[in-house]
Amino acid sequence: MKRFERLLVLVPWLQSHPYATVEEVAQAFGITVKEVEEDIAQLTFTGYGQGYGELFEIYYDREGISVINSLGINRPIQFDTAEIGCLLVGIETLLASGVALDVPREIIQSAQLRISEVIDSTGVIRYLSSALVDNLNTIEVIQTAILEKRKVNITYWNHIRDDATSRQISPLRIRGTDAFTIVDAFCHTSNDWRSFRLDHVIDIAATEISSDIDIQDFVDMQYTIVEIQIPTARSELLEDLVVLKREHNDKTIRAYVQIVTPATLARIVRASGGLVQILSPLDIKDSVADLNAQALRAYN
Repeated sequence: MKRFERLLVLVPWLQSHPYATVEEVAQAFGITVKEVEEDIAQLTFTGYGQGYGELFEIYYDREGISVINSLGINRPIQFDTAEIGCLLVGIETLLASGVALDVPREIIQSAQLRISEVIDSTGVIRYLSSALVDNLNTIEVIQTAILEKRKVNITYWNHIRDDATSRQISPLRIRGTDAFTIVDAFCHTSNDWRSFRLDHVIDIAATEISSDIDIQDFVDMQYTIVEIQIPTARSELLEDLVVLKREHNDKTIRAYVQIVTPATLARIVRASGGLVQILSPLDIKDSVADLNAQALRAYN
């Protein structure tokens, strides 16, 4: 991959791999750490202007790389049916022409297949698999569901496993952190309270199904930042948590996560067989221990 091509895809890649280290980027792109640092330096002088907010803002240190201002290129690529049809015809014509190509034909054929897969049986273009729905549209659907007390169907991207799952939720409130927007909800698929990052919602649809979840059970809850430690090899244990910050080495990951109920952590601790260690605060650590003791007594 030439440097120009790498620069075009680096920002979206960083957006989908939050807090990746320069070493991880180097390994993913097959380049040196120095080249990664040079690419980031180049991007920070790049944008559609030279004024405030017109340049990419990328910050990195030993804990990882953060994209502060992506200039909107993390938004989904959206086409109508006519545009997607023209694109597919163009690709097919190119492949049939037999002309020499600057990129391997397998890459173009792969792109052709991925684009074709986003057309459903009605011919409507829903989303590209690598794209995330616009937060504004997501927020509008969720706010309506909260007001009308209805359930919502979402497809949620798991950035640890790099896959997506379908869930039905009863959204209860929207809140923001310094880094992203979150919806707190009851997940009917998991039968538990969950917090979902809106930039990880890749598809959303309102339903006519009324929600029977009492909002008063949730609205008074306050979220808490908890410091936990898990083995590096079990990073998937973080998949259902809102991770604000993480530090890792070859053996352990120390993460600061945001929770609304100790029950969320208690479930993860049980599922891990005790591999998840709660470091602070102590009251949450004690609450999780009590919940798991109660679950053990009920099981026995």
